[in-house]
Amino acid sequence: MKIRILGGLTAYHEGGSVHLGTPKQQLVLGMLAVHAGRLVTLDKLVDELWPDSPPRSAVPNVRTYAANLRRMFADADGEAVVARQPGGYQLLISPDAVDLARIERQITHGKALADAGQASAAIRVLTDAVDNWSGSLLPGLPLGPVLSARREVAEREHEAALVFLAGLHLSSGQPEDATRILRPHAARQPTRERLQAVLMDALLASGDSAGAAAVYRSTRAALNQELGVRPGSRLEELHRKALETGRRPPNPAERSAASSSPQAAHSARWLPRSTADFVGRQEVLDRLLRGIRRRSEQAAVIQVIDGMAGCGKTTVAVRLAEMLRAQHPDGQLFVDLRGHGETAALEPQAVLLTLLRQLGVPPGRVPTDFEDRAGELPPGPGHLSLGS
Repeated sequence: MKIRILGGLTAYHEGGSVHLGTPKQQLVLGMLAVHAGRLVTLDKLVDELWPDSPPRSAVPNVRTYAANLRRMFADADGEAVVARQPGGYQLLISPDAVDLARIERQITHGKALADAGQASAAIRVLTDAVDNWSGSLLPGLPLGPVLSARREVAEREHEAALVFLAGLHLSSGQPEDATRILRPHAARQPTRERLQAVLMDALLASGDSAGAAAVYRSTRAALNQELGVRPGSRLEELHRKALETGRRPPNPAERSAASSSPQAAHSARWLPRSTADFVGRQEVLDRLLRGIRRRSEQAAVIQVIDGMAGCGKTTVAVRLAEMLRAQHPDGQLFVDLRGHGETAALEPQAVLLTLLRQLGVPPGRVPTDFEDRAGELPPGPGHLSLGS
């Protein structure tokens, strides 16, 4: 039995996934999974499910939820995964069977390798760890005090791992790789100054002073709008450096070398990591595929996937793009437009900058004007656009 608590609560085994019941029942499993192998007392479970005013039936309700989970797991896998103990309950699985604990162990191992001077091995381990980090802790559930605090700790751990991995790429002379892993996360966390600073460092190291200045501007706007503060001294210093670098005339030799670099010659592959246990939505995928294959020979195809936030639009779009990879050998692009969430949606100029950089346009050749940037994109049929 394995349990995923990042990006959504899922319990699965060789035969498939397990139906987990009501949100309160899922919270009980979430608490047990976070403390896998350890006792969770009834009092802690009650406080988590009803942090303000627990009903008189709170203890019987928790016992019912736990009994339901124990029966569901036993029916699915033949094992008593949820065990009743004196004073509470315990999840009888290895902590490594829970995705968060397994990834945290990978991160610790990767940092130890880096401390031992094994940078390449550390990059491999940490890349696998951050690639498998599939989202926030238990999204969509009404978390109580313990799980809310654990979610915040997990988000900080994720950010620290990204920053550490980006630092390894920078010290290894791979600023483009640092930019690639930082950009989507920095876009979702525009007020995290440490994350934005490392992204600016990576952009400057790769010669993209315009991109670094754009990161500063968006961070300054987010900090002012959400927190009412100005950027710290480190961001101001990097911004001055970006402006000074941007005023220098472009070096033709460097520009030529960038355009003929191995990275520019490769196909653009910018899809996010796909969900390993993707199930359902086959009817939707079939309908989209039929529409694309019917019209893609005559013109470019635009598919719009609509739905409420968190219903899986991006997951479907990424799965569809992977299925069509062979028909589009030039590559596949991906931009998080930030259509849902507390942060402002991405501006069209920033979207074009991201697309051009993903297509391998050297930083010095990215136009500053919106119309010029749009003109740099390759025209004509044969290009597939997926919107979500």
